[in-house]
Amino acid sequence: MQSGEELNLLTEHAGGINSISFSPDGQILFDGFRLWDVSMWAVKHTLTGHADRGISVSFSPDGQTIASGGREGTRILSACDFECVGAAGG
Repeated sequence: MQSGEELNLLTEHAGGINSISFSPDGQILFDGFRLWDVSMWAVKHTLTGHADRGISVSFSPDGQTIASGGREGTRILSACDFECVGAAGG
């Protein structure tokens, strides 16, 4: 962040990105649709079951859980495997 140097440009997104979140340790990036391993810029997991990508996303302080808010509601997901551990309607 201090140098402002571009580290990577993620161009795999067909509809743009509304929100991104780094895990607390900075090793994982969640773009509302995919979990990226920042060390290799490789996709670890792709979210399925959403009608659309998350409009707002955030990691929990311990990095184990992700909150993803979208048009269909809010999902609480495991950061390890994207298994839904909770949901609220939208």
